[in-house]
Amino acid sequence: MTVTEKPALKFSLKIFPWLIVLAALAVYLATANRWVTFGSLPVVGKVLGWDWWSSQVTPPLLYLITLPFTWMPATSAPALMNALAAVLGALTLGTLARTVALLPQDRTREQRQKERTAGGLLSIPTNWIPPLFAAAALGFQMTFWEHATAATGEMLNLLLFAHLIRCLLEYRQDQKESWLWQFSFVYGLATTNNWAMIGFFPFFLIVLVWIRGKSFFKLKFLGKLAAFGLPGLLLYLVMPAIESSRGNGDFLTLLREQLGQQKLTLNSIPKWIPLILSFVVFFPLISMGIRWPSNMGEANPIAAFLTLLMFYLIHAVFLGFSIWVMFDPTYSPRTMALLTGNPFLTFLTFNYLIALSIGYYSGYFLVIFRQSEQRGWKRQSGLSTVLSWLITIIVWIGPVVMAGFLVHRNLPTIRGNNTAAFKEYSQRMASQLPETGAILLSEEPHLILLLEAHYAAAGKNPHLLLDTRYLPEARYQAKLAKHYPDRWTDFVKGKSLPDPLPRPLVAQLINQHARSNQLYYLHPAGGPHILEMYHQQPRGVVYELTAYRPNEAIAPPASAEEQKLNNSFWEEQRDFLNQLQPFSHQPYSDAAVVGRYLSRSLNKWGVALHQTGNTNAAAKFFDDALMMNPQNVVATINKHGKEENPEWTQDRRWIVLLREHGPFCVPELRAELAQSLATHGLLRQSAEQFEYAVRAKPGQISYLLAYSEVLLQAQAPQHALSLLEPVRRSADFAKLPVPTQVEIIRHESRAHLSLKNIRRAEEILLAARQQYPKEDMPLAGLLTVYLAEKKFSQALAIVDQQLALSPDKPVTLMNKGAIYLEMADNPKALALLEQAVKLSPENPAILMNYALAKLRSDDLAAAETNYRKVATLLTNNHAPYFYLGEIAFRQKKNDEAIRHYEKFLATANPASADARQAQQRLKDLKGG
Repeated sequence: MTVTEKPALKFSLKIFPWLIVLAALAVYLATANRWVTFGSLPVVGKVLGWDWWSSQVTPPLLYLITLPFTWMPATSAPALMNALAAVLGALTLGTLARTVALLPQDRTREQRQKERTAGGLLSIPTNWIPPLFAAAALGFQMTFWEHATAATGEMLNLLLFAHLIRCLLEYRQDQKESWLWQFSFVYGLATTNNWAMIGFFPFFLIVLVWIRGKSFFKLKFLGKLAAFGLPGLLLYLVMPAIESSRGNGDFLTLLREQLGQQKLTLNSIPKWIPLILSFVVFFPLISMGIRWPSNMGEANPIAAFLTLLMFYLIHAVFLGFSIWVMFDPTYSPRTMALLTGNPFLTFLTFNYLIALSIGYYSGYFLVIFRQSEQRGWKRQSGLSTVLSWLITIIVWIGPVVMAGFLVHRNLPTIRGNNTAAFKEYSQRMASQLPETGAILLSEEPHLILLLEAHYAAAGKNPHLLLDTRYLPEARYQAKLAKHYPDRWTDFVKGKSLPDPLPRPLVAQLINQHARSNQLYYLHPAGGPHILEMYHQQPRGVVYELTAYRPNEAIAPPASAEEQKLNNSFWEEQRDFLNQLQPFSHQPYSDAAVVGRYLSRSLNKWGVALHQTGNTNAAAKFFDDALMMNPQNVVATINKHGKEENPEWTQDRRWIVLLREHGPFCVPELRAELAQSLATHGLLRQSAEQFEYAVRAKPGQISYLLAYSEVLLQAQAPQHALSLLEPVRRSADFAKLPVPTQVEIIRHESRAHLSLKNIRRAEEILLAARQQYPKEDMPLAGLLTVYLAEKKFSQALAIVDQQLALSPDKPVTLMNKGAIYLEMADNPKALALLEQAVKLSPENPAILMNYALAKLRSDDLAAAETNYRKVATLLTNNHAPYFYLGEIAFRQKKNDEAIRHYEKFLATANPASADARQAQQRLKDLKGG
């Protein structure tokens, strides 16, 4: 008799899986998203062409399957792709149901005594319960349900994985090698589409060897297996061929990048996470894979009973543990995926294997505690009968109870994904943008894709959408020129420029386009260098960028008109906020993601109102920010006016916090944030934070000094003087510690020097020299003044006084050598600079002066060596390349000279003398 001759087996193997498919399809279509979700947006964006800029490669099999959607209207394609995910998810559950029905229930002696079907398949009338249990556990599990109702591509990967396991069990049952050839081909397909299959290869290999035994190692069999796997692996060539034909790179480079992405993803996962998941998943699988002997060696009836009891207990623990994992506890696949920091990792394959365990172990208890015929003297006791019925009933109702609990727990999050929150948020972004001609910036690809999706549905995108993360890349510049041929030129093409481009050059590019386009940021920004030239003016949930005026260091406060417009906008969003509020505590729903976007915008506007003195209105916005995202730590601090999370204070990632949650109101925290921004060279953004801290804490001199330092570096000396002079004139100045007094005077003299008030700066420093004879600062300041006026004899006198105090100070020796360079006394300069280099061989400033002295001595080899060393020490400073260009020019190395001059000009001030000379040299060298 074949295994399918029994009616119960025919139902569980052939009919019931399709019933599961139909039921699951109905559930997933009913709960499917009607547009895009956070998880599906990258995939849908790639398929429909909204994401034309990122380097992420679409998995080849997914690309081929979704190709028809590219010809569909943008208004309906996302929903239809979600429907495809529902179909794939339902088929995965159907495959799971058949796979569970194929699991052998002959692993222990007790199973073999009660289930005598060929292959050990469960043949009792209720054999459909284990497949139902497994399907219910997986089908309503949060991660699976999310991805079965949105086009993330995960359902395709999981269906392939499920089919691989089915192939192995089908082969085990009927020994037809065609199942193994099918396995090999599908494994090749799955590997090209899913990096995880590379990680699973050793485990599948072990299972194949286990099933085939010694016959696995026959060369003929291995050759066939490889021959069927190779066609599937050829899909690796699909995307490089397509992208190279579109002009997005050469074939081999794109192929390497595709393989590199899989390798990078595998290597990015902390090794301990798969290790923990292996313990969670594979112990139950190994136990159900072992065919235990009929006699464990216990002659003693009590020992035999205890062994049997132990088997029951272990199986019960594995079943209970597998069920528990489906509710996403600490060590579940979903929780482990979140710990990787990659929001697009799912580990759904582990969930699938856990569902297999649930199917097997529930079947085990149905077999062990089934009511068998009473034969001869062997009769069941009353207690044994009651226990059998009780456990059987528990297994019967298990799928219903588990499905009920999972639905109760997870349906609210699925509903949160179906609120059309993303669609409405994209409409609110678009409503605050001009009708045409804007450049929209963001380093958050989801927001760019949301607007691309919005304008795709509208039929036309009137704006340039730029991902600031990629702007420095030459390839991205080429893609921009191709995508916006009339509005963006490929700045890099035909030029010898560094890749990535230096940040100042990127900012210059944006500034160039801003002359004919309005600039907007799609979210409250914190950290990008573009904000050194432009400040943000809130326009609802987007931010118009307005250029700073000359010598302006901080943005003006929100005007009365701006306050009125923004307050009106947020009042109009009240219904939208209330609609999203129930989902704010569900961190995984799309509504909660949109809530986090709104929360940081609400917090930023609250801070803007707080800075104008409107603290009551600001408090309401902080409340709304927390309503949208209770985990917004910045809004929590702003609301209470102090820190309330001592654990958070141990690890402050300032710029990350600013980007994710918005700015602070607490002066102490704003000052710390300002220091962090200043260390990254973000001076105007730092000044904005210091401005508030200084006004809130006027007696905090450390804030004032740090603020004035930032202002001086940001070329805003008049603003610095407005801070420093009142302190100098105050009666409390004399009460300050001497080092603090000296530092304030130093800043004041520097400010006057920047303003070309050289006489005033000299007066201040000479007076300080009299008042603080033991301090070095007045001498250093006077040296700067005399060098600015080219009073070299007086500058030498100052340096000699400094050397009298510290004869071997390298910087002082360098200063004296630099003065002799200015005086064209190269031998004296060279002697001093050689001494300074010996004392400090890694100091870039000393090396630059030393290289210049060597250059003027016509020692080109030594000059080149030192300029190259400076270039390696100062990777963001291209000044050495001007001199390297000059050296190459003298040596008649024209191509090398061109490269150096172009690299120098990438960041040089075009109006400087060196830049003009480099431009002329290039013109001469290129013959133009």
